[in-house]
Amino acid sequence: LEQKIKTQFEKYPALKNPKERKEYNVPNHEETFVAIETDKEASRSIIRLYYKDNEEPKPTKTLNDYQTDITEHLFGMMLNQRLDELTKTEQPPFIYGYSSHGSTWAKSKQAYQSVALSSETGQLEALKALAKAIKQQFSVGGGIKEHSIILQGNFRDQIMDFLKQKGYKTKRVGG
Repeated sequence: LEQKIKTQFEKYPALKNPKERKEYNVPNHEETFVAIETDKEASRSIIRLYYKDNEEPKPTKTLNDYQTDITEHLFGMMLNQRLDELTKTEQPPFIYGYSSHGSTWAKSKQAYQSVALSSETGQLEALKALAKAIKQQFSVGGGIKEHSIILQGNFRDQIMDFLKQKGYKTKRVGG
């Protein structure tokens, strides 16, 4: 593999004086920003929600960091499964929906991002459905303790079923 990479790129010489790549810090803010853009050549409407992290991204170094990454990934998978279910209803609020947590347009920020493709006239309905799905998915309590994901709330059984289907061992504790 290494040789393939070298063969592919050796014909391109390294730049002698490359331009400095500037990085711009994105400041935190309390208010909600809204932007509405139009493009008459666009073939569909896109709704994007960003829930920007206040802290700068940190690399995964510890077991606790890794557990947090896995938890975020599992919640993202469950939410995307729910968004996919919504596209298969009789009156879908959007054509396609997807959510994830990670890098954004700025190196100094990560965000929880959700996207939905809607009809030209269905943007508001798509936005409401996307926000509702996010709220329902994350309206649980819980955390991580001794290498276990602890979940509470109305969605505990659904989450346990989802995890079992994915091959994880689950254990119901309490109520």
